[in-house]
Amino acid sequence: YMRQPLVINGQLAGFVAFFAQTPGRFDGAHLQLARLFAAQVGNALRNRETYLQLARVEQSQRAVENVARLIAEQDLPLSTLLFRIVEEARQLVGASAGFAMMSEPDGSLVVRAADMIESYVLGMRIAPGTGQAGLVALTNQPSVIEDYANWPGAIEDRRDFFKDDEIIFAVPLQYRERVIGVLQVVGKRAELIGIDETKEVLMMLAPQAATAIAKAQLQDQLRQESEQLRTILDHTP
Repeated sequence: YMRQPLVINGQLAGFVAFFAQTPGRFDGAHLQLARLFAAQVGNALRNRETYLQLARVEQSQRAVENVARLIAEQDLPLSTLLFRIVEEARQLVGASAGFAMMSEPDGSLVVRAADMIESYVLGMRIAPGTGQAGLVALTNQPSVIEDYANWPGAIEDRRDFFKDDEIIFAVPLQYRERVIGVLQVVGKRAELIGIDETKEVLMMLAPQAATAIAKAQLQDQLRQESEQLRTILDHTP
């Protein structure tokens, strides 16, 4: 037998093995050829993995663009838009649940939309800087938690809310250098498209979602002001 290590990106990934029925069949020249062959196999596998990664990124980008276009083209009320964003994000990464939390003037977050989870979480308020979502809103940085029950920053009465095999992702919704909310999804490790891939997809979706939300907020504000003006004019002699 003659074996050569199969190395991909500096990591031992396996072995390339050769077998001959004749004793003494292999010599130094065969050893050199085997090394070259193992190196070529390693390069081929590395190139294949790179190609697959690029393909996944391109597929995710196209999916995010389609979602963003779908959301942006429709003149939806803010509540409906938030639910659509959560629903599309959850389906996009294979998550089992999702939330959309909006920032309040005092820095707290309020759950305004939830998909595939108990409805009682709607309206729940998160104090400034607390929990995963509060930390994301405070730092404007994404977060991934694989063991929420033992995470030091977990909200005490929510430690048992998530299951052991669930991973929680949260990304900031930033518009014009201001965090207007947080998008959070929860998924089982075996069902997600991958931890790094999920994070990347959510980070690509977040700017589009934040822009759509800001647009919907402005439209809601204009709609309310228009109704107020119409009420005033209707009661003015």
